[in-house]
Amino acid sequence: MADFSKKAVGFVVNDSESVHTIFFKRHVVREHSELTPSSKTLFTLGWPPYATESKLEDLYSSEFGPVSKVYLKKAPGPVTESQLGDRCLSFKVAYVVFESEESLDKVLAFKCGEKLQIVLDEADIGMGKWTKDYMNTRVEINALMTSSDEFMKKYDFEQKTKEENLKALQEPDKEGWVTVVSKRKRLPPSQDQLKESKK
Repeated sequence: MADFSKKAVGFVVNDSESVHTIFFKRHVVREHSELTPSSKTLFTLGWPPYATESKLEDLYSSEFGPVSKVYLKKAPGPVTESQLGDRCLSFKVAYVVFESEESLDKVLAFKCGEKLQIVLDEADIGMGKWTKDYMNTRVEINALMTSSDEFMKKYDFEQKTKEENLKALQEPDKEGWVTVVSKRKRLPPSQDQLKESKK
């Protein structure tokens, strides 16, 4: 297991006094990856659900140097272009890919005990976040009315077409025959009828 005992840094959200600890190390793998080269990639562990790729990119680029890409995952593993990213709602790991090796060296030289600050909108954390997420699931009233009107127009058109077809069938043909269409729903056979049909 990797030793993170001397590779930890605290960060605070906005002006909060609460400190959250993030563990980090150089990203080292047996097989070379074009997406996360070891010489430029930082592996970090313990990011909370509200940490997003854009926020982490802003945080690391402002402190250590330009970031080319941030990959968020639910657990450590191979990185692909299609990651969960901001949609991952649990604690997660992040692979931060810098544009230069010097930026990664700055992070690795960061003293334990020092803190980083991540700036978030109040709507991105706590009750504000859950309220925003809930409101995003609500359908806007005008869109709901439009959808309902379209459904009823389609239903009315289908009913009118069905009635017209039924009326056309009841008109006498050239020989005077009229097609009789029953409007009653056919009930399923009873148990007695099923027994009789089997004899």
